[in-house]
Amino acid sequence: MKQGALIWAAMLTFVLSAATNVQATTDLHFGLVGGGISAPSSNGGCEAGASLCLDTDQVFELDPGVAPATGYVEYTGVGVGVTGLVDIDVASLGFSLIAGKSAAGGAEAILFTNLNYTGSITSFATGDPTVSFSSAAMGSGAGGITGNYTALDGGGGTVDSGTINATPVLTSLNCTISSGFGQCPMLYDVFTISIAGTDYDFLHAINPIVDPPLPEPSAALLLVLVLAGGAIARRSR
Repeated sequence: MKQGALIWAAMLTFVLSAATNVQATTDLHFGLVGGGISAPSSNGGCEAGASLCLDTDQVFELDPGVAPATGYVEYTGVGVGVTGLVDIDVASLGFSLIAGKSAAGGAEAILFTNLNYTGSITSFATGDPTVSFSSAAMGSGAGGITGNYTALDGGGGTVDSGTINATPVLTSLNCTISSGFGQCPMLYDVFTISIAGTDYDFLHAINPIVDPPLPEPSAALLLVLVLAGGAIARRSR
């Protein structure tokens, strides 16, 4: 077999392999590149069981700024009933006592550290994730939060501390990608920590910026490769 034919055969093998991989690709992986926890209206703490935890019953409010998040969001494909998956880390997150409120043990601040958020939720997802993509949660899903917390008094002394190993419901996960920019806001239901013998519920909401995946090789590109290989083979005969 001549050299051109060998080259063509090798390229055809590569193209067929690439085409198979494109067909087999179902998971959509969005890596986090920015954002995190920053919305005071969606993050807060109150005494356990309070009905208006982010309103009149709120005791602790989110500190200003952004608590950066790392990790990823994934979808098992595009369509109805696909699964959205979350695995996100936040190194440090602070809350402060709202003016005029009081907390057990004289706590005036809560510092969360080494937080890991996981979850899965059934979703409706549509579009091309490399161009324009959107998803909406279909009901609530399973969730998990692990990490540590420390309650501090006004002088920075420790009032209480402990570990978090909670399973709050992931109540929403809605990703939108357009023109190469993506966001995937998500919200967890309450989880509980103990401060000086009193339980407090906290709500955490994350709004990460995600990096859309690179486009897979298109059918047109694969066809060009096949034709180019055939042309090389013919010139070599």
